[in-house]
Amino acid sequence: IFYKDILNILMGRDIEYFYDFEKSLLDLKHHINNRIIIDKIKILYELKNNIIYNVNNNLVLDKLFIRFEEVEND
Repeated sequence: IFYKDILNILMGRDIEYFYDFEKSLLDLKHHINNRIIIDKIKILYELKNNIIYNVNNNLVLDKLFIRFEEVEND
């Protein structure tokens, strides 16, 4: 949901959930782009399915951090 709000700001839409963090979200706008946010949202959806299928939670978290790091370094 947090990444959705960042994407909304990048696209010129209103914040839907994190109104209290508007200043922080606006600051992030200058340091991130649409592709990174969309890639991170895709990763979260993929890993959510792993949790549904009862994959080890520690493994899912490790994979999350590794894949997020890869997205930011591309």
